[in-house]
This record gives sequence, C-alpha cells and structure tokens, in this order.
Amino acid sequence: MLWSPKRPKEFPKSKHLSADSPANRVQLKTRTSRLCLLRLEYVVQPRGMAPNEASRINPKVRWTLVSERKVMDTVVQIPLSEVVLDFDLYPRGQIDSTNVSEMIDACKAGVELPPILLDRKSKRCIDGFHRYRRAERMKEPAIAATLKDYKSEAEMLLDALRLNAQHGRKLSPFDRTRASLLADKLGIERSAVAEALSVPIEKLESLQANKSARAGSLTIPIKRTIHHMAGRKLNKRQVETNRKLSGSSQKYLVRQLIMLIGSKLLDMEDEELMEELGKLHEELGAVVEVMA
Repeated sequence: MLWSPKRPKEFPKSKHLSADSPANRVQLKTRTSRLCLLRLEYVVQPRGMAPNEASRINPKVRWTLVSERKVMDTVVQIPLSEVVLDFDLYPRGQIDSTNVSEMIDACKAGVELPPILLDRKSKRCIDGFHRYRRAERMKEPAIAATLKDYKSEAEMLLDALRLNAQHGRKLSPFDRTRASLLADKLGIERSAVAEALSVPIEKLESLQANKSARAGSLTIPIKRTIHHMAGRKLNKRQVETNRKLSGSSQKYLVRQLIMLIGSKLLDMEDEELMEELGKLHEELGAVVEVMA
C-alpha cells in the first residue's frame, strides 16, 4: 500500500508526535525502491510545537515537519495534452524507460503514485517526467498534479534540481554536469546549484572540467564511456553516440564481450546479433590497421 495510517516500527514513542493521534494527522507515503523513488514521510506539526521538537524524532528515519497547508496542497487533474516536458528544466540525461515500465506495473498492482509538480502558468513539468510518461503509455487522459507559482525559469530549474537530487534514481555525474551546464545558461550562481544538488561547489566545478566537451558553440556533458574526450570538440556523430552510450567504461564493455565469446555464450541463432558482430569485425579491422 502506498498510503498507510499505521505507525512504522521506527516511529518514536512521544506524547508530542503520535502516529495514532488525529491531532497530528500523520500521513505516510512510501514509494518502492523498484520504482527508484524515495520514501517520503509527512508529519503535520501540532499547534504549539517548538521548532526544536524535531530533535525528538529518531534520526535514522527521515521525518519532515511541514505545515498543514503543505500536506493539504490541492491536487488537480491536468489533461496530458496541457503538460509541457521542457528538457531544459530536466537534470537527467534521459527518461529511463525501465523505470516507467516498473511504474506501470505498480499502478496495475494498485499503487497510487504521488502527483507531479507543474508551473501554474506555463504547465511546464518541474518534477515527475517519469510519472508523466507512465500516464502517457497507459493512455490516461489526465494526470494528478500540484501547481506552483514561479517567478523565473531559474527558480523552476533550481526546484527541479533540488527535487531530483532528493528522490528518484540517484543523479549520475553526467546528470549533475548537465544540470550545472543548464544552470549556467540561466545565469544561476554556482553556489546555488551546488546547494540544490547537495554537492560541494568544488566537486561541481570539477565535473564541468572533466565531464564535458564542446559541440560546435555549445558545451555538453559526456558519459564516462568517453571521459578521455573531456574538453575536446565532438563532431555530430560523436555527439549522437555520446547520447546513446550506457555510461560504462570502454574496458568493461570490451571485457564483457570477450567473456561472452570466450565462454561460448553468444546466441549464434540470433541473426541480428550475428549481423552486428559482422559490423564489429569490420570496425576492428580498421582499428588494428591504425595500431599497426
């Protein structure tokens, strides 16, 4: 169950914070790790509670004290056709289709996913790209969303970075580099970006220096697979290849293939695979000539 009124084992016994007390109105929202989503706990602060009351909570459990207004934010149904996926506000390199598929399975099993977050005016998605794709693939006409007012695109991006850094699949070095470069375009101070991503500013600067390359007049993030190209200029084919790469090191990929061949585990009946191996043979021939 996604929502549960029951007290978790970790919840501390306290006369001030009781999961069984209607006055505290505890709502627990748990998203499974299979969906790559973080477990969120919302606790409504009773009247008269001192700010330092949070120290009474078990530090091993991430409890967040929020106002009643926060918990009772109005959730509305927005037609999918009105939602805008602006990838200039998305820190991740791409939407993970596997994650979307697992969300679909979860919804079919009765799990209710949390609403996505949209900019009220433009309906641009700030948080929830995977949940939107899930609704799209399930051919749903609308999706649950919370609307928020933003003063600028910079404010939207910082919120998107902060939320994606706090939950969902962990941001990779590639994602963080991409996020930093997107922030540069909007003139956001590096310190604000580092805070939103929860990384030291020195590490953020190191990522830009060692995880990016030039593509025409643009600076783009590069995957670990081609880390040796950092700071260099990529042609159109190389840019497209970088986009499709898994991010694994070249040595790892080569060793995996060598093991498959050496242990005779290749599917010799897969015609498409055999065709791709033929192309690999030709490409390796050109590499060997250069090495000779």
